[in-house]
Amino acid sequence: MKTISLWQPWATLWVLQIKKYETRSWTCPAGMAHEPTAIHAAKKKVNLMAVCGYSWMQEIRSLLSAAGHNLDALPLGAVIGRCDGLKSTPITGPNADRVENMLGLWSADRYAWSPERMRPIEKPIPVKGMQRIFNIPDRVFSEPSQASAQMSLF
Repeated sequence: MKTISLWQPWATLWVLQIKKYETRSWTCPAGMAHEPTAIHAAKKKVNLMAVCGYSWMQEIRSLLSAAGHNLDALPLGAVIGRCDGLKSTPITGPNADRVENMLGLWSADRYAWSPERMRPIEKPIPVKGMQRIFNIPDRVFSEPSQASAQMSLF
């Protein structure tokens, strides 16, 4: 299965669809619009204060808390969701949504990736991540512990 890795908390925010788009400097590979894709939370822990600053960090904490999640306890190095496909569109400027602008880089030289039918999984599946798009065996979702893991996160 095709897989894309994101740093936390962006991975969880995207899987929960609090963040509707993932912004990237490259377009989604051809053919992924209808190809199941796993969403992976990178193992690297990001210094959110350094990346976003205190006020954005607190807002991200609030967004996650409202969805029942703790910013300081998000899974790392694991698949946390899946979607039925990804497509990308060129960005022409800032997004009209304040939260999207806060959570992505909306400059005109980038692409907004949107998922088709995003679903969190119940229990994170430990997987070694990679940059860009990488493959994981489809069987990671068919193991008995994952058979019913389609509706809730963690």
